[in-house]
Amino acid sequence: MQSPELLKLFAESVLNTSEKVYTFISIPVKYWQNVLQIVPANEFLSITKDREDEISMIVETDVWESLDTSSLEFISSDGWKLFSLYGEGLMDAAGYLAKICLLLAQNNITLMAFSTFKKSHLLVKDADYKKAQAILKIFLSQP
Repeated sequence: MQSPELLKLFAESVLNTSEKVYTFISIPVKYWQNVLQIVPANEFLSITKDREDEISMIVETDVWESLDTSSLEFISSDGWKLFSLYGEGLMDAAGYLAKICLLLAQNNITLMAFSTFKKSHLLVKDADYKKAQAILKIFLSQP
């Protein structure tokens, strides 16, 4: 069962969709300075640097493919699409992102979730994008 506050947050959430395709990349942390030099600042980018051994990045596939990555070691996964959720109070709402992730997982949709200070984001494989979009629109439109 969900609290009335959580239900209110779902109903007030704004879902932003994108037809752009993204690549999820893992780079050894020793390439941190290289990464900072090649990634364009004006593009959508999510970057997480682990202290130990990994930089994880999410960037538009077209942008990634246009960069000179010859000096980097990396592994990548292509074919992801992005959903972004906006709403007041999302950061302080226990269970908000978990409920959405569970709903998609129960429908056999592979996803990767991450958040910024003001937004929650979901990456889903391109093959699942339309299905995920329909599920999220229905779920978020419920009173």
